[in-house]
Amino acid sequence: MASAGRLWAVWCAATAVAVLLPRGPLLIAYLAVVVLLWATAEMMHGPASNALSAEAAPEGARGTYLAAFQYSFATADMVTPGLFGVLYGVDRVLPWVAVGCLALTASVAIRPLERRLSDRSAARIAAEEMCAKRPGIRISIVVSDSGSESFAGGAARHCASAPGSPGPAPSR
Repeated sequence: MASAGRLWAVWCAATAVAVLLPRGPLLIAYLAVVVLLWATAEMMHGPASNALSAEAAPEGARGTYLAAFQYSFATADMVTPGLFGVLYGVDRVLPWVAVGCLALTASVAIRPLERRLSDRSAARIAAEEMCAKRPGIRISIVVSDSGSESFAGGAARHCASAPGSPGPAPSR
């Protein structure tokens, strides 16, 4: 996701330059390339952001977390036109500079969350693999203050075969 944020910042810079270019066929070709930058950033961000949002939620509250995450886009859709208009009224390039700065700031701010959640995912995957190999064992997963998970102490998960399933499934 950090890469997508940086790519959006490049897109904003390229769009700011487009505002200053003369109209004509060259501008149309330039804008086609600029749109490809945006589309690439969107394709990198969409699946990863939804996965991180789901991963950040406790198992019983994933729906609520995903709904709140999606509401952030609805809020942005309501606020952005007015904010964009105000910034554009000050200077034609200013909206793109503001969005680019926000994208860069977000790409830096998301890195610790990405690392923390990928550590949690790795611990969960390892626990599920261990359950698959040895049904009936107890696995302890500890969440540290930083949010990373490991296999020492803490509340234990018990692996057991779920009725009707082909193999073991973790249960709490």
